Amino acid sequence: MRAWQAVRPGKSQDVLELKTDVPKVGTTLMDDEVLVKVISTSLNPVDPKTFGDGVTKFVRRFPIIPGCDFAGRLVKAGSKIDHLREGTLVWGRVDPLTRNGVLAEYVVAKGGNTVQIPEGVKPDSAATLGVAAGTALIALRDARVGQKIFVNGGSGGVGVFTLQIAKHKGLRVVASCSTANIDLCKSLGADEVLDYKAGGDILQQMKARGDLFDHFIDNVGNDMSLYKRSREFVRPEGSFVQVGLTPKVNDIANVVGNFVTPSFFGGGRASYRLIGTGDKLQVFYELSDLLKNGHIDPVIDSVYEFEQAKEAFAKLDSGRARGKIIVHVNPE
Repeated sequence: MRAWQAVRPGKSQDVLELKTDVPKVGTTLMDDEVLVKVISTSLNPVDPKTFGDGVTKFVRRFPIIPGCDFAGRLVKAGSKIDHLREGTLVWGRVDPLTRNGVLAEYVVAKGGNTVQIPEGVKPDSAATLGVAAGTALIALRDARVGQKIFVNGGSGGVGVFTLQIAKHKGLRVVASCSTANIDLCKSLGADEVLDYKAGGDILQQMKARGDLFDHFIDNVGNDMSLYKRSREFVRPEGSFVQVGLTPKVNDIANVVGNFVTPSFFGGGRASYRLIGTGDKLQVFYELSDLLKNGHIDPVIDSVYEFEQAKEAFAKLDSGRARGKIIVHVNPE
């Protein structure tokens, strides 16, 4: 089968190669697995980190087919899968650390991470949900109607879903983004937007406002000291949710420090949560319902064909994508 592989650790433009002779996956399936012919996939910031030059290079075996999110047609299902029918359109997600990701003609996924695409929803839209929307939904689990949240990075892949789900839950939302994306964030549900380019340092802007937030969601992850300084802008009984994270040793050490450093030694006062996507089937059903009922509308930055996957990764690596980047694999 055709597949894009990272043949060694490194930057996407240096290590991704299109192969045409990769052994087809799914010749045998576990009872809880499904084989899917991939139609579309969307890229996530975690994808290049799975084969990059961080700590992953010491623990991964290469080559690796990258990618987590997919939409496609179910080819075969294991004996324990009773919520899906062969031949139907499905969407889902595979583990970021798998060696056989979704940038391939076929992918094997867990049945518990795969659901049917709602009627009327296009595969491109469904392919955006797995990592980004799932992370946003989990990040907002503890938020309650009327609470005030800050979304650091409102225009990225996770941010655009965070804003929409937050507004659906009845939250008051303040977000950060660049000047070019202010209108986008407001259209998605942000009540106020802080411009990190024109307005300068986000922390200084928040301190100047004197606001205290119930929840702070960090989708950016480029400043691991934010939590220790969060006592200046997050309520003591609130939460700091870490979404964005690099695989650099120093950043991982800072995250560990955030968990173990007490507030009287300079740590944050609010609870600290490091989150990822939800693995329960119910999360996937919730996201399907949100999409079907119009409570979330995927923001698609750009669409690439399979042969252009390296260009898609270049756009992802630039950090300038507004929403999600789609790659067509086997378009129908």
